[in-house]
Amino acid sequence: MSDPESIARGESPLDLTLAEAELDTRRAHITEFITDQLDAAGVDQAVLGLSGGVDSATVAYLAVEALGAENVHGLVMPSVVNDDETMSDAERVAMDLEISYDV
Repeated sequence: MSDPESIARGESPLDLTLAEAELDTRRAHITEFITDQLDAAGVDQAVLGLSGGVDSATVAYLAVEALGAENVHGLVMPSVVNDDETMSDAERVAMDLEISYDV
């Protein structure tokens, strides 16, 4: 692992690698948080935006893990900054997760 001074100087990258057990713990915490928030809101389904980027794909995968694919609906949201290739990435995420979606 790198020492803090060399990281601060940008001489070596910060190691953010997590062990499998750490990933499982964090995943469990996040999926529990998702279900707790939906319970608090009094709902059992979620609608989320899919841009085709890493952030929305991560949220979609975590939502499906927490709620099940049948309880997640994606909105593929075209805009001037999204090209056809990016939008197909968003649709691919929805299809891979087997969630319903609209464009």
